[in-house]
Amino acid sequence: MTEEEKKKRIYEEYQEKVRRYISGKVQNPHDAEDLVSCVFVKVYQKLDEFDETKASLSTWIYVITQRTVVDWFRTAKTASELSEAIPAAEDVEHSVFRGELLEALTRALKALPERERDLIILHYYTGYKLKEIAERMDISYTTAKVAHSSALGRLKRALAHYQDCV
Repeated sequence: MTEEEKKKRIYEEYQEKVRRYISGKVQNPHDAEDLVSCVFVKVYQKLDEFDETKASLSTWIYVITQRTVVDWFRTAKTASELSEAIPAAEDVEHSVFRGELLEALTRALKALPERERDLIILHYYTGYKLKEIAERMDISYTTAKVAHSSALGRLKRALAHYQDCV
């Protein structure tokens, strides 16, 4: 089978599934059709990188489709935000700093040991008390307090660069 025949077979087999997925996410039919085209352009460009030992062809195409839609929404959101009033320079600086700080916090959380990361997330993002967390994680309250203290210390060191700016 030639490369062109392979591409044609892939398009015929998956284009309707890709179109249905995208149409369910994107309201404008013209945008949806453009996205379908983008997906298959990416599929064809990366076809030689496809590794069937890692995923099936349908899964691989689905991932490309999903990422294309997410990228499109990011771009559309950015474009609509830019079309609004341009914020003051201080607002832009604050927004950039906040974004950098959130990225640093995300990296620092990911670097924590799993138990400490889970504890921090349960405590600060879902609002559980340390006693409740200890019960949920099947650890003693003392262990939860020590893990909490250790996690905060690690986060503080990881975010030390930002402490003077906050």
